[in-house]
Amino acid sequence: MDNYTLTLGAVKYVSGSGYVIDEEKILTSVPIEAASIAIGEQVTQVIEVTANISSPAFGGNGARSRIDVREDISGTSATGSWIEPIKYEAILTVRNSNGNDLIEYPSYAAAFGSFGMVNENVSKVLELRNSGAAPAEVTLTAPEGFTAEPATITVAAHSSENVTITVDASTPGIKSGNLVIASNGLAEDFALVLSATVLDPNKYFEGFEDNKPSTAIPAGWYDVDNNWSKTSNTNGDNNYVSSSSEGEHKLITPLLKVAEGEKMSFEARKKTASSNTSSYINVYYSADRKNWTLAKEISKDDLDVNTFTTFVLEGVPAGNNYIAFQSGYCAIDNVYGFELVPVAHDVVVKDFKVPTTAMANNDVTATVTLQNLLGEAETEYAPTLYFDGTEVATAEAVEIPAHGTATATVEFTFVANEVGTFPAKAEFVFSEDYTVTTDEVEVTVTPESADALVQVGEATSTGSNVPLYMLYNNSESQTIYTAEQLGLKAGAKITSLTYKGYCTGSKTLSPTVTVWIENTEATAPMVNEGKLFDTEGMTQVFEDVCTVEPKGSYSEHVDMLAFNLNEPFEYTGGNLKVIVRSLYTDYMTVYFEADGNVSGQSIYRCEDVQTTFLEG
Repeated sequence: MDNYTLTLGAVKYVSGSGYVIDEEKILTSVPIEAASIAIGEQVTQVIEVTANISSPAFGGNGARSRIDVREDISGTSATGSWIEPIKYEAILTVRNSNGNDLIEYPSYAAAFGSFGMVNENVSKVLELRNSGAAPAEVTLTAPEGFTAEPATITVAAHSSENVTITVDASTPGIKSGNLVIASNGLAEDFALVLSATVLDPNKYFEGFEDNKPSTAIPAGWYDVDNNWSKTSNTNGDNNYVSSSSEGEHKLITPLLKVAEGEKMSFEARKKTASSNTSSYINVYYSADRKNWTLAKEISKDDLDVNTFTTFVLEGVPAGNNYIAFQSGYCAIDNVYGFELVPVAHDVVVKDFKVPTTAMANNDVTATVTLQNLLGEAETEYAPTLYFDGTEVATAEAVEIPAHGTATATVEFTFVANEVGTFPAKAEFVFSEDYTVTTDEVEVTVTPESADALVQVGEATSTGSNVPLYMLYNNSESQTIYTAEQLGLKAGAKITSLTYKGYCTGSKTLSPTVTVWIENTEATAPMVNEGKLFDTEGMTQVFEDVCTVEPKGSYSEHVDMLAFNLNEPFEYTGGNLKVIVRSLYTDYMTVYFEADGNVSGQSIYRCEDVQTTFLEG
């Protein structure tokens, strides 16, 4: 049988025959060593081949090929293995226990590195996986407070090894830093952020675990715009606070004492999967809750939606500071670090209202709304109003309820005698070392005359439907103002109506607006079964094209609609009905001041199609 051979070669695909050895890609042919093979007998023959991966058998460029063996007696073949040449190098990936690549996915890396609040040593396991053909030599350098075991390791080709990362809980404090992983299997060193908080009983800690209603922010904290809410679970340590919108909505800690170089930690996550694109957290510090400095920015890419991640705040200057969390669609929990500064009082000014124009020798009324951040009501303090630096009025102290969303309003009345522009401010003395002062408001005092500007009701909020719902092309409103709200004497002449508010839109509207007024005994508006409000018997006092444009802001309200009446309307001393109607072909959201203390005194209609609006 010396004339017969075995042929080893790469295959090619031939239609109708399948894979066959490519005659141009034969690696070797060797004689069959057995002198004879009896019927039914099997023999084993080892064929050794050395081939260059760039040879034609491998496609000339290291492509994947299958190597078959053919005996040349009858031409039958045996299927071999697919062979894919791999460059002799290490290729390292760093994974968590679930197999997630921490280099490729930063959110998984952030979750792994966050060890949370601990009071004993806690360990996590990293998997080092080498998918290359050469061994990977790996060195791990752990930050202070953590260990990596082993610190050096060789990961064989096509295999993996585990490394245990442990936080040392022998001393309290915030542990943070980079675990640096260096290897010939990485294009560059990988820095994995590690953080843990070993609890110190002397440091400030808020875990939001008091199980109170979801609106109850802890005592001492200040939810500036009532934008944050707290969960109220009762089955475990899983309560937290969260924000449901973007904007300048700060949640502020109590006053905290910061030592030189001291850190704070907190946990955070995205609120929901649907908020992924809008999630963020900005952290600020301030000594006075007025002037804020940005200390840390956390983007959506740093946050996980299912798991809280620990973040470390650094760089807050030594001294007494407040820390503020400004968030969009995120939750925070377990705020830890610094020391609580005990205070006997903590009251903030929510609102200070004083007319910006007043008439000489007439009463001027100013109101201040106060909120108490501590856990006991405030009842003893001295309210004083200053005008041009001079005390002009005092007021009785009203109870300011304990912490929560409740507020109290203090009212001052004074007479301005001198014409000009002067600063007004209110001051509240709670003790020898604690005084709350409002910002100053400039008030212009005009010469005494028969004209007067009267504000009806208290602007506690804003709404977009009264007097006009300008998100629709056509709208109208009907409002009843009571005699008590008007505060006018019978015989007073009304010469103009002004509605304040703001608009952040992007265009200018020019609707035709008509206004009717009527003295009435009615206490509530009348619906006209879906048709236009009935103006029969009312006095049309205005009709013209008005300009409505973007101006003002959420915190600064300006004149949005002002109607100078055709003729003065005489008020007879009772209630007043006002109907305002707008016809146009475009729309934009406009916000108008509203009094949230009353209800049931306004109704409105709206419709984009003008014929439908007019016919009902």
